[in-house]
Order: sequence, then structure tokens, then C-alpha cells
Amino acid sequence: MRCVANFEITSDVSVVTDDLVLTIKDPRGSYEARIKNIPRSEYTTPFLLSLHLNFDAPGLKEANDVADDLLANCLNMLAFTTGSSFRKHRIRQIVDAEPKQGAMRDVLMWGEVVEYDDPQPFLRPEHTSSIERLLQFDVPPAIRRALRWYRLGIHADSPDDQFTYFWFALEIVAEFQKPTSKVHDKCPHCQSALYCEKCEKHPEHRPYAKQSIRALMMAADGECDEATAALLDQTRNSLMHGATLREIESTLPDPHESVVDILGRILLKALVRQFPKEVVEGAYMAFLRLICITESMRLPICRRLSLWIRRDILIWSLKGFR
Repeated sequence: MRCVANFEITSDVSVVTDDLVLTIKDPRGSYEARIKNIPRSEYTTPFLLSLHLNFDAPGLKEANDVADDLLANCLNMLAFTTGSSFRKHRIRQIVDAEPKQGAMRDVLMWGEVVEYDDPQPFLRPEHTSSIERLLQFDVPPAIRRALRWYRLGIHADSPDDQFTYFWFALEIVAEFQKPTSKVHDKCPHCQSALYCEKCEKHPEHRPYAKQSIRALMMAADGECDEATAALLDQTRNSLMHGATLREIESTLPDPHESVVDILGRILLKALVRQFPKEVVEGAYMAFLRLICITESMRLPICRRLSLWIRRDILIWSLKGFR
């Protein structure tokens, strides 16, 4: 079926005039994009571009994933050719552009076009007092960089990006606290220390990056075993070599996005361990997880509405992490 998706895009560049509509036609015919400014009357609101994507999809249910993939391709090329930033702000709706004769158009709409969600009533005085307590510790620059990647990972829209950012943070922490003591190379089969018959000794070296990361994961989280560490390492390798979580979902837990939760939990505990015990003890923090649940409902006008609902706040006490 032929579909049209309506996106809003944040960018630091605009079309030269508000009445000009730019068109990008994929040579293979997979999509056509129409880009124009969204005029604004005051500069207290952010500037947005409107991007309409015309494409084919097996059905309206699959159209969201297809549209996201095509949008990413389009934004990648815009960034590549202009050297400017382009980021999806939100998707407004996806419309069946060619309904059967006499049939009503099916539409996927997102809750944000109906009304904006209220934020979770979550911040309390305990949070600010915890921050003040944690700030008593002079955080090393490396851990500050890891905290930055952790923050970006929480904010990222794509599970692939979340996993990658979390891994960046984990690798920084592992490198920062890499032990100076040397370790043995291990047999790939039995994991025993390798022995050199000529030298008559077990070769030693400082831990490699992968060994340091694995040691950090197991030290930070008692539930992390060899199988979990291997799963996360294999997932990292796949993403860094161009795959996506969806493409390797057969090798991941169900649902495949849960691997991000596993890594995020381990990373959070690893970051907590970087603060002195006396600073952390008794502190109160929260780990907010947004679970997007699509609920379809039939509206009076017989159009389908998909609502993305935020829920499930997980509050973690740091006491007892160490």
C-alpha cells in the first residue's frame, strides 16, 4: 500500500524561503520526500522542518518501521551533503494514501497531536539532596565523560543508539579502572592459563580492553555471568559492524530491546561503584525507564490511533550496591 508519513525535523538550517518546497526522489523509487519550513510567528518556539515521506509498505501496521528506516536514510544524506544537523523531532501521522475505492483512509496518529503528555510527577527533595551528596566527590574527568554517555543513552530514541552509548560509557569506566596487575592468556576451550613450553612459564600481560570490560561487568552486577557478558560483547560487535538489533534479534532475548535494559542496569551499577562508599551510602536515586506501549483503539471516525504511553517507573535505592 502507498503511505504518506508526516514528520517534524529539528535542524540548524532552513529552506531559503517559506514558500519553497524541496523534493527528494529516490532513484530506486523507494520514497519521495517533500521538505519545507514550518513558519513561526515568534522565536520563543523551536524552528522545525516539515518532511512528508511518500513510500510503499506491506500494511499500515508495518508502515511505522518502514518510514523510520527511510527517514534515517533521507536525514543521513541531508547531513552528508549540507554538513548540518538533522534530527527527527516527532512523527505526526501516517496515512493510507491510496485507499480502495469507496473506503475510508486509515490513519496512524500519535498521542502528541491530540495533547501533550504531562511529565511524570517524580522529582522530589530527596533527589536534590542526593545530588548534593554525590557532588561532595570530585568526579574524575573520565567518569564525567562516562556519565555524559549514560545521559545521552537514556535520551536516545533508538534502542541501537542506546546500547551503543551505554557501551561507550562502560568502556570508559573499564579503561579508567583497569588494574595494573597482569593476567594470563586463557585457552579458548577450557579457559585455563596458556603455558609456553619453550619459556616454561605462563605468559602475562596487562588486561586487554575486552577483558577489563568483562571484569567490570561481573564485579558490578552479581547476576552478570559469562553467558551475559558474551551476549553483550557479541551484540556490541554486531552493532559496531553495521547490524541492527532487529537484524540480530534471533540471537537476543525476547524482546530484543531487553538487551539494552541488561546493559543499562550493569552500567548504572558500575557508575555507582565509582563513587566512594561513604558518599553513596544512603543516597537516593531513580532509574526512569520509559516503556512505549502501542494501544490501538477505534475512534468514532473509524480511524486508528496509536498512543505511546509512558509508564513503569523503577526506583532504585543505591544502598547496598557496594
